[in-house]
Amino acid sequence: MTLRELLNILPLENLGNESDLDRSPKGGYVGDLLSNVMRFAKEGNIWITVQTHINVIAVATLVGISCIIFPCGVKPSEETIAKAKEEHIALLSTELDAFTICGKIYELGIR
Repeated sequence: MTLRELLNILPLENLGNESDLDRSPKGGYVGDLLSNVMRFAKEGNIWITVQTHINVIAVATLVGISCIIFPCGVKPSEETIAKAKEEHIALLSTELDAFTICGKIYELGIR
């Protein structure tokens, strides 16, 4: 399943490049502590976080994250969005809380 398919099925809003939605994510990670993301997240993961500052893009690039999802209606700054577009990190936002969006992604077979 691609990020584009997730976007079409789940209540998600694309904040980044359309071309970055054609990746197929491999599992996911939920967390807000950047050092834990660097240690435990894996290449290709979807990362769900409420952190919106530009450093999340640096961490996502370092780890090889395929997509960042911001739950609870959280939206990153324009600076963060611009950097994500430059680094080709897909950015999505949802009004759902982190627990719920994780469950829905898991139900769709991304593990």
